[in-house]
Amino acid sequence: MSRLSIRARLTLWYAASALATFLLFAVALRGSVRTTLRREFTAGVTSSASALQSFFRLEFDEYRDVNGTLHHIANEVVFPDRIVEFVQPDGIVALRTHTGAGTDTLTRPVQRIDVPLDDSVAKGWTLRVFASTASLERSLQRIDQWMLFGIPMGVMLAAATGWWMAGRTLRPIGSMAQAAARMAAMRHERPDGGDAAALQRLPIDNPRDEVGSLGARFNALLDQVDDIVGQQRRFLADAAHELRTPVARMIGTVDLALLDAADPDAQQQALVRVRRDLDRTARLVDELLQLARADAAGGIHPIHGYLDDLVLDVVQAWVPLSERLRVPLVITAIEEAPVMQDRVQVERMVGILIDNALHYTPAGGRVEVSLIVADAMPCLRVTDSGIGISDEERHRVFERFYRGVNARAMAPEGSGLGLAIADWIARAHGATLQLDAAPGGGTCASVRFARTAPGAALPGATPTAFIAGSPSPATLHS
Repeated sequence: MSRLSIRARLTLWYAASALATFLLFAVALRGSVRTTLRREFTAGVTSSASALQSFFRLEFDEYRDVNGTLHHIANEVVFPDRIVEFVQPDGIVALRTHTGAGTDTLTRPVQRIDVPLDDSVAKGWTLRVFASTASLERSLQRIDQWMLFGIPMGVMLAAATGWWMAGRTLRPIGSMAQAAARMAAMRHERPDGGDAAALQRLPIDNPRDEVGSLGARFNALLDQVDDIVGQQRRFLADAAHELRTPVARMIGTVDLALLDAADPDAQQQALVRVRRDLDRTARLVDELLQLARADAAGGIHPIHGYLDDLVLDVVQAWVPLSERLRVPLVITAIEEAPVMQDRVQVERMVGILIDNALHYTPAGGRVEVSLIVADAMPCLRVTDSGIGISDEERHRVFERFYRGVNARAMAPEGSGLGLAIADWIARAHGATLQLDAAPGGGTCASVRFARTAPGAALPGATPTAFIAGSPSPATLHS
C-alpha cells in the first residue's frame, strides 16, 4: 500500500468508502423493501379471507345450509393466484377452489392464512387461503439484480471521480515538485547562486488552501535561505578582502627583509611590522570566529551573575590603554544589577564598546561608563566625546565590515566587525544595543538588558566616580 502513489491511495479510499456506503445502503434498503412487501402481501391475503367470511355470512342467510352456501361460493368467487379451502371441524377439507388460471396448484413458495367461519352458523369450520409469494420473490430478485449491477457501477464511478478529484487536488503539488526540480537543476548548474536561480519560487494556485499555505511557507523559507546564502557569500568575500591586505603586507615585508638579510636593523623592523600584522590578523580571525558562532546560534552559556562587578573589572582592564591614549575613562554611576549573563561574552561586548569609544575619541576627550537600573532593567551606557556617527551611517554601523568615513580616517586598522559582534552578544542575552548622539557631541552606546532575576536585591543607586589611574571603587554588594 505504501508503494502506491498518493493519487492511487486516495482513489482506493474513495472506492472503498463508496463500496461500504453502497453495501450498507443496499442491505438496509433490501431489508426495508422485503419487510414492506411481505406485510402488504399478508395484508392482501388476510383481506381476501375477510371478504370470504363476510360473503359466507351473507349467502348463508339465503341458503340456510353450510354445504349449499359453500358450493354457491365456489361457483361465484374465484381469486387469481389463490386457493381457498373450507375445512370441517374434524379437519377434513369439505371444499377446495382452484385458481383463476384453472389449476389447483400454486407456484412455490406459498403462504397460508387460516380464519374461522361464523360460529353461530358453522361452528368449528375453518377457512384457509393459500397464496403464492413467487411474484414477491421475483420482485426481490429484481431488486437484488439491480443492486448487483448498480453497486459495482457506483463503485467504478466513485473510483473514477476520486481519481479525477485526487489528480485535481494534487496538481498544485506536482507543479511545485516540477518547479523545485527545475530550481535544483538551475542551482546545480549555477552554484554561485545566479539571479535567475535565486528568484525562482514555487507556483501557488490558491494561497488560501492548505497546499497554497505550504507553498507560501516554503517560498518564505527559500527567501530566508537565499538571504543567508547571500549574507554568507558577502561575508566570505569581505573576510577574504580583509585578510588579504595584512597577508599581502606581511609577504612584501618578508620579501624585502630577505633581499637585505645582512642588515640587522632592517630585519628587526621587518619582524616588528610582521608581528603587528599578525596581531591584527589574529584579532580579525577571532572576530570572524565569533561571528561564525553567532550564525550558528551557539557560544552563549548564561548563568546568574552581577553585571556591576563585570563592568568594574572590564573598565579596570582598559585603564592602561586610556592612559596611553590620554583619554580619561570615568565611571559616573554604578548600581547593583543581577542578570543572567555569559561572563566571557558580556566582557567582550563591554570591551568592544569601551575600545571603540577610546579609539574614536581624540586625546583630551572623555569616555564615561554608567550602569543604572530602572524598573528592574539594567542599562549600561558608554558615552564618549569623540568623532560621533552621522545619521546616515548610524543605521549601518551593525553591518559586518562596515566602517564610516571618519572612523576609517581616524583608525585605519579597524575591521568593522566589533559592533556586529557586540550586537549579537546583546541580542543573545535578550538585550538591545543602540547607538545615539551624545549631548555635546560624540556617541552614546546603550545596552538595555531584560528584567533582573526575580527576588534579586536592587538597592538604590550609589553613584561612584572612577577616574583612569585611580583605585577601583569598592564593590557594592557582598
